[in-house]
Amino acid sequence: MKALVLVSLIIVIGLSAKAGRNQNREARQEKRISQGVKNGELTRHEAKKLHRGQKKIDKVQDKAAADGDVTLKEKARLEKMQDKQSRKIYRQKHDAQSRPNK
Repeated sequence: MKALVLVSLIIVIGLSAKAGRNQNREARQEKRISQGVKNGELTRHEAKKLHRGQKKIDKVQDKAAADGDVTLKEKARLEKMQDKQSRKIYRQKHDAQSRPNK
């Protein structure tokens, strides 16, 4: 009985850590976008598109968690979306466009 409780506790902690990882990643990406706007690496249009991408990921995450269980397939999809968004942020921040300084 004690072993079952211990295993259940480990599983719950693992799942909550995974959810926390995804939320932390989203927060870091939002910070990267804000930093890009602040230092002029991103134009307003680029930032707006990147924020829309983040909102799309939020919606997919909310939909996946709506039934109370995020499957491995859903987790993989969210990771893939986060990877793609991260690459978009990097590319937009390092392209030739920049916001003019005032």
